[in-house]
Amino acid sequence: MLLLEHLPEFLITTTVQSLPAMIALMAWTEGGTKILRQYGPRMLWELAGLVAVGIAFLLYASLRLHADDGPNTAIIVVTTLCAVPAVTVVIQRIRVDSAPLRLTLAAGVSYFALQAGLFAGFVMAMAMWTPTP
Repeated sequence: MLLLEHLPEFLITTTVQSLPAMIALMAWTEGGTKILRQYGPRMLWELAGLVAVGIAFLLYASLRLHADDGPNTAIIVVTTLCAVPAVTVVIQRIRVDSAPLRLTLAAGVSYFALQAGLFAGFVMAMAMWTPTP
């Protein structure tokens, strides 16, 4: 229950701190759509690895959820491993021709994938780095 009572402030904090990564994921949606049309899904998934590294760097520069560097890095890794594949699957599977609808879909998927990844990473970091009495 302790984790659930801090959920609203967690969402606000992580939304503000992960905004550069969310904007980069939205840009990846646009770029990934063009790559998918020109080169196909294999190139899309090959470049998703580079995007994951970029997202991890953006999160490392802006996200501070834990005082120690180890748990913070673990949160970033889990978030990146959740967000980039989720957005890439949406790029590959859902084809939207309308630019405003594609932007709305990209913003929604980026937000929810980042928040889910951050929450999963936060829970994992708390489980691994919380001292036991």
